[in-house]
Amino acid sequence: MNRSFERILAVAGASAVLVVGIDAVSYAATGKALILGRTNTANRTTTVRNTGNGAALSLITKKSTFAPFTTNATGQVPNLNASKVDGVTANQIRGHYALISISPSLLVSHSSGGVNATNPQTGVYCITVAGVNSTNTVATVTPDFFQDATTASATVVQHAIVEVDSVPAFCPTGTFEIRTFVSHVNVGVTPASTITAQAQPFFFVTPQ
Repeated sequence: MNRSFERILAVAGASAVLVVGIDAVSYAATGKALILGRTNTANRTTTVRNTGNGAALSLITKKSTFAPFTTNATGQVPNLNASKVDGVTANQIRGHYALISISPSLLVSHSSGGVNATNPQTGVYCITVAGVNSTNTVATVTPDFFQDATTASATVVQHAIVEVDSVPAFCPTGTFEIRTFVSHVNVGVTPASTITAQAQPFFFVTPQ
């Protein structure tokens, strides 16, 4: 047999063994090199550190719409800085809602979306939002208070009660009329309960 032909057969046989060997090992284990296109496992954290400038890892997909990676974990990733949520930036998210934080003295601590507030009488707040009509927009109002008090003869429990009136009684039409109350429940010989209007802080938000 020709020696050149024998060499060809030997190389072909060695290549076949190598291919079979790679195919038989479907993953790289701890301490081994990563095998692309295969499942890799490890019992410790794998760290990729770039000691120079730029990113430590670059993930490029065939199409930009493909996810760069997948995970089965639901835990929060510390220090992960995302510039968008569902394709929307933080400024755009803030722009979709009007919000305001009100104190009993009508002191506005936080606001956005062109919100204006007035306080025509005790426990009544008129909230005006630029470009928003209260008759066809739902608002969410969250009480920002809760108090308990006890006396020798009765227990006075003060609960946060806030309501949004669809038909304003003290505010102009088209505005949100917010009323805050404190519910007094007296426990004594003659149980009775009353609801008293009282200026209290709350947080207001509505779609814009």
